[in-house]
Amino acid sequence: MHLQVIREIWNAYSAAGGDERIRSVARYMLFSWTSLLPFFPPKGSVLDVGCGNGLLFYLLDRQAPGSRQLVGVDHDAARVAIAQALRIPGAEFRAEDVAAAPAEVYDAASVIHVLYLIPLDQRRQFMSQVLRTLRPGGTLILVLNVTRPRWKYWVAYLQELLMVNGLRLTKGATICFQSLEDYVALVEDCGASVTLTRRLDGGRPYAHAVLIARKRGARD
Repeated sequence: MHLQVIREIWNAYSAAGGDERIRSVARYMLFSWTSLLPFFPPKGSVLDVGCGNGLLFYLLDRQAPGSRQLVGVDHDAARVAIAQALRIPGAEFRAEDVAAAPAEVYDAASVIHVLYLIPLDQRRQFMSQVLRTLRPGGTLILVLNVTRPRWKYWVAYLQELLMVNGLRLTKGATICFQSLEDYVALVEDCGASVTLTRRLDGGRPYAHAVLIARKRGARD
């Protein structure tokens, strides 16, 4: 099954060139997407903040074609252009500052491997802006680089150091991971109730976790 998905990803990114095809396949292989995708609502509208080249929406549409309204935003116009070239039905990709929340309201919002690139003193404002895009009761889905176990933390940190400061394939102002407990406190403080946290790094050398939260409404 994984080989079939890898072939499909390789073909989907054919127009983007060899480097992007390799990067997309590697990203699929190094992260447990099959564990993450079930957390997304089967229908409704989804905002992905920091959508990059659109791999998340490609996989969501592959899982359930045309069942969701998908909007991705990213500050890297070149990567947004790659995402747009996928021509995913019902998906829209915008080259916008990820720190500026869109005006629309969504059923779910995801932030996948982005928060560690936001400076610590700006994270509360960033998370508040993301939550403002959700309807009351809407779902927040975060995939986070965390600090335990330490050896996995260092593997992930050194990789991101290479990607951000060395190869410059990832754009970011900082590289700063926090503990899962710190992320839970941040989300709760910004107006959402955390309903689940789960490690996603089983069998992989990166300290990753998913955090699911529900935006609180007037009655909460």
